[in-house]
Amino acid sequence: MLLDTLSQNATSAAKLNQGNSIAHFFTVLILFALVLAATYYTTKFVARTQEGKAKTGNLEVLETIVVAPGRFLQIVRIGSKYAAIGVGKEEITFLTELKEDDFTLPEEKSGSFAGILQKMKEKFPNTGGTEENGEDAKGEGTAEDGSSPEGGGSGESE
Repeated sequence: MLLDTLSQNATSAAKLNQGNSIAHFFTVLILFALVLAATYYTTKFVARTQEGKAKTGNLEVLETIVVAPGRFLQIVRIGSKYAAIGVGKEEITFLTELKEDDFTLPEEKSGSFAGILQKMKEKFPNTGGTEENGEDAKGEGTAEDGSSPEGGGSGESE
């Protein structure tokens, strides 16, 4: 009798613990989602405020190229004039003033990932991987087991 009572108490306690651990798991999951959402919206807010500050001023970095580690060559717009400057870790050096027809202005950045992906596909067509028709980038077919069609393990003779 006592053994039956202890067994029932242990079973009900185990069910209660299992219910608590599931509730704890979902609570942690919801908190994690809330932290991710807060991080996302905070990042968006900061980016929007920084973008607004950058576009309202008279200074704009148009293009940057890395010349050496910690050293950059930049084309900047200062009011209505353009300049080439050298930027190092501890110094900025004025190189020359540029006329607008001395260089091409960079294109406006498209904000959508799909637009950027499409531009990359146009710039690098057929680089690596297999295409939909089962041919690789070199125009050679591939067998289902990944071997080449020249008899690389398929056991067929010509």
